[in-house]
Amino acid sequence: MLDREVKKNTALLAMLGDDPKKEKKTVAPKVQRDPRKENPRSYERNRGRGGTKPMSYYLPDNIIKLLNVKAAQEGKTKSELVLEGLQYVLREELKAKEG
Repeated sequence: MLDREVKKNTALLAMLGDDPKKEKKTVAPKVQRDPRKENPRSYERNRGRGGTKPMSYYLPDNIIKLLNVKAAQEGKTKSELVLEGLQYVLREELKAKEG
């Protein structure tokens, strides 16, 4: 019974935040964006190549300098050199543990 009285009383409805005179806004549903379709070049550039994932590590300045020199000598990127170095070290550690 109280619900019917509240629904009839527009002033009370307005105080409760449900003004019947006020137009109710409908919210459009969120559209799922696909960054691959929107900007494929940017998407690929920021995702690495060959199934790699971007990760950040902090290296001391002397290691960065050495990587720059080695990269210039071998015509490779610093990332390629870091990957090769990690693979080598990890393989050697696994061999040492097995043997």
